[in-house]
Amino acid sequence: STSVRATVSVSSLVLRRGETLTLVATIRNEGSTPCPYVGIGSLPTREQAIGPCGVLSLEVLNLKGRDVWPGRLVFNCPLLVGAELAPGASLQAKGEWVPFSVGGRLSRGLYRIVVGGHLTFGVTLV
Repeated sequence: STSVRATVSVSSLVLRRGETLTLVATIRNEGSTPCPYVGIGSLPTREQAIGPCGVLSLEVLNLKGRDVWPGRLVFNCPLLVGAELAPGASLQAKGEWVPFSVGGRLSRGLYRIVVGGHLTFGVTLV
């Protein structure tokens, strides 16, 4: 069976304008069968990305639940290929967000960061 554990660390939960939020994820296949994924290149040893063209998605939502980054932009991701993560293997992915919105400047306050559609945490922009 396939069992995957993902952990994400972040550089800070409070950001000032111009600071960058850095995210690092470790994804480990704890199951007994290979786990298919789509990422950059076919080897888990290559650094993977978190974001629109990454192994894990990244969304930033305001308090109303509106997607302020990456928004509704269409991305072309030609470097993504299918691969498998072997049992017991892990891979790392890195992503960054500089607090801005596709629609313009962001207000100060709390934003919800969603990684891979499941891991959620708050970041305050001061």
